[in-house]
Amino acid sequence: MRLIIKYKGALIIPENTNQNVINLTKNIFDNIIILKPNTKYVINKFVFSAYIEIMDNPHIMKPDNKYPLIVYNNDIYWFRTYINKYVDIKLKKKPIYDKIFVGKFEGQGANGGNLTKPRSILGCIPKTLLNRFEKNGFKNIDPYKYNIQEVIYYLRNAKEIILSCGTCGHLYLPYLKNNSKLYYMINVTREMGITYGQLNIDYNIQADVVHRFFPLNTKICFYKYAPFYDARVNKDNCYKKDDILEFLN
Repeated sequence: MRLIIKYKGALIIPENTNQNVINLTKNIFDNIIILKPNTKYVINKFVFSAYIEIMDNPHIMKPDNKYPLIVYNNDIYWFRTYINKYVDIKLKKKPIYDKIFVGKFEGQGANGGNLTKPRSILGCIPKTLLNRFEKNGFKNIDPYKYNIQEVIYYLRNAKEIILSCGTCGHLYLPYLKNNSKLYYMINVTREMGITYGQLNIDYNIQADVVHRFFPLNTKICFYKYAPFYDARVNKDNCYKKDDILEFLN
């Protein structure tokens, strides 16, 4: 996207692209063409950018992650400015909440009759802990009930934020304001540069992964939750000690 804006081109993506990508860029970038299935398109001009031709490797544009928005390089800093400006200035204003929770939780989607089984319990919040969040005044902003731009709107207008680690953290961290207070929930001993007992980022070679987007006032909150094991949470990395949740009553 950075290249097509610089060279006044267009980005062509299939409709079955990750929906978060389509929703996040909607109404912000007007040079994205979404291809519909079972439709024949005739393109009369198709030119690779000079940059790709020079590099002689079109694969350099292919994300190294199944979530195209989550590529750990400096382009995310460029990308987030477009999203932040749109959300802060142009997106329709909504009621805001000073304290919110955004993430994965046990029983997600049950109220709407569409129970959403998480791909992993990494960062998943049990019902008992979710109830504590709500009793402490945190509004549950369920990502399955809101457009991704709306979720970012709530995040950028909140003073205190509880955020699940894992995909949720990777997707939303770049858009948090630096003056907000963040409680980053993690139920494993190590994940994306965060290691229990070694939280000093000065000596952590992976600190650029998520630490770089943490607001100045951030608390990493380890908690116990592993009702079963999966690919992301197992007996070797699940957190087993006392919950570190001093901010809750």
